[in-house]
Amino acid sequence: MATIFYECMSGIFSSSCYFVIYGFLVYVTIPLIFKIYPKIVFEGLFLNRVCPPVWLLKLNKPDKAYNLKESKNCYVKSSSGSTLGVWHIPPVTQYDTPEVKSGSLQDAEKIIIYCHGNSFHRGFKHRRDLYSELQKSGFHIIAFDYSGFADSTGQPSPTRVVEDAISVYKWTVKQLQKEDVTIVLWGHSLGTYISTRALSLMYDQKDGTRLPDCLILEAPFTNTYDAADCFPLSKYFYRLYPFMRSQVHKNIKQYDIELRTEKYLPTIKAPVMILHAKDDQRIDIHLVETLYKKTTSDLTTKSPYSRFIRMHEHTAKHPGIRQLVHDFMVEVAKVKSDQEHPEIRPRASYELTEVFHPSHSGLYQL
Repeated sequence: MATIFYECMSGIFSSSCYFVIYGFLVYVTIPLIFKIYPKIVFEGLFLNRVCPPVWLLKLNKPDKAYNLKESKNCYVKSSSGSTLGVWHIPPVTQYDTPEVKSGSLQDAEKIIIYCHGNSFHRGFKHRRDLYSELQKSGFHIIAFDYSGFADSTGQPSPTRVVEDAISVYKWTVKQLQKEDVTIVLWGHSLGTYISTRALSLMYDQKDGTRLPDCLILEAPFTNTYDAADCFPLSKYFYRLYPFMRSQVHKNIKQYDIELRTEKYLPTIKAPVMILHAKDDQRIDIHLVETLYKKTTSDLTTKSPYSRFIRMHEHTAKHPGIRQLVHDFMVEVAKVKSDQEHPEIRPRASYELTEVFHPSHSGLYQL
């Protein structure tokens, strides 16, 4: 009996010993990875490798593979040297009547150039959900993948993805024939920095390219340092490894991926609308509020009109998203009208609005 008890206790202590050893190895290995392979933070920023195989995606057939009616796929050469996969998604309202035969960009009246966030591709579901809503508002949508994403060639970098956005924008403008087209530059998450930086650079280029009428930022952030600190997984790791925060910040600086939206947003001369959902699990709403406050309190801010919309659910799922975009476009039209009369110099205006789902106490505030 004593022998059996001894063997059982030996087995328990042996298992516990192995568990402690394995746990210790895992605990030590994780920070070593960040130390030995600091590029892991760079990879984590773009996550372009998080994507199914290109042959499986069928991105060259957006109309059939993704049920985007009359949508076209093409490839655009970027100034970064990459070849980018691009979709042109026409508004569905153009096909409500039989006499409409073409969704050509040449006939476009409203266009959104969409800069998506990290990981996956231009046809990912939550992105298509947003396209669907914007299509119903009469917008042509240009969606593309950055260098190294999906079927686009090359590899991403902070400067390269911005060059990609500028190249796609200029390619789009060259397709237009109407002069009174409304052009919206829309960025989501990582794409908010890309679109903001791209527009700030286009102001400096002064090459005669027609500039966008407004900028819409969905779930933006101040900079990569803040975004990394507020990311849910980071908070867990920082508690587990108190020294990890300084290592991550060191890696961010080493690979020049600071992505300071807060620095470039005040340089934007067009109306800006910021959208953010309180239930966003990746970008903390406090970062967005900080970005808005910094921008509107900066005396050098050049935007004539800025609006911050705080929602209570994901943008594409919100039933009022089309109305919000419509209302913002009305303000954009007013700004354009004022700019045609230089003798009128209205003061910059800022607006913060909280929007509730209609099912929440029956309240819908605009």
